[in-house]
Amino acid sequence: PELVFAGVRVGVPSVQTLRVTNPLPASVEFSIRPAASERWEVSPARAHLAPGETVSVQVLLRLTREPTARRGAHTLPFGTEVPAALRDAFLISTMHGSQQLYARVYTWQQQQQQQQQQREPLAHGASRRGAAATGGSNSDGSHEREAASSPGSPGVR
Repeated sequence: PELVFAGVRVGVPSVQTLRVTNPLPASVEFSIRPAASERWEVSPARAHLAPGETVSVQVLLRLTREPTARRGAHTLPFGTEVPAALRDAFLISTMHGSQQLYARVYTWQQQQQQQQQQREPLAHGASRRGAAATGGSNSDGSHEREAASSPGSPGVR
């Protein structure tokens, strides 16, 4: 499962909602822990779910500086470098096991560069396509994602 945060600005919080469902016939307690806790806040970070119960979990991102170019960055025509998306992991744990959830972050500048990249033709006359980060927005500007679950752990949506 993966969350995509697109159009993120430094200093402006971005929120997405995960729906965690217990598909098991017994109650389960889960926790979600981000690997990079200085950027992420998860609320609630722990919950107890009855069989079939679903809880909404808010995932809040606070970028305090522009992400630096990472491995996987590529150079556009005329030398403009577009960094690969920032990718962080979250660990979702239960007594039955654990699974990882990933979040990709594309800053507003990266999104602008990707759009520019798609508009600029290459020397051969074909347009170059970049990875487009998409996401559905709610009326309040937050996002909601759904992701599949693995056996023995609560379903993340």
